[in-house]
Amino acid sequence: MAVIGSSTPIKSVQRGSGTMAVAQNGTSSSISISSINTSKSFLTVTTANGHQAAYFGGSVTAGWNNGITCGGRISGSTSIIIYSGGWFNPAPWGGSTMTGLASKFYWEVVEYV
Repeated sequence: MAVIGSSTPIKSVQRGSGTMAVAQNGTSSSISISSINTSKSFLTVTTANGHQAAYFGGSVTAGWNNGITCGGRISGSTSIIIYSGGWFNPAPWGGSTMTGLASKFYWEVVEYV
């Protein structure tokens, strides 16, 4: 519990959000942040939503809600990498094109004193 007038062990907090397009085998994106001490920091990533729809052979469209989650890691003192899961395209639709794939995510880097 925080006590008024006491010092906090938190040195800095950086936050952001984004939308990541999703590829069949997953994808990643690097995000620049202000410099941190990586040994005294951690990253949290939350996925807000995910959706996918399929286009089969030029005539049939089928859609369904499906969570496409994101995760991440601190990749250096000034960057984080966000990873998004991919989608699976089973037979007999192996040549299908997936559309509308995106994940909305929120991230936060906390650095301690």
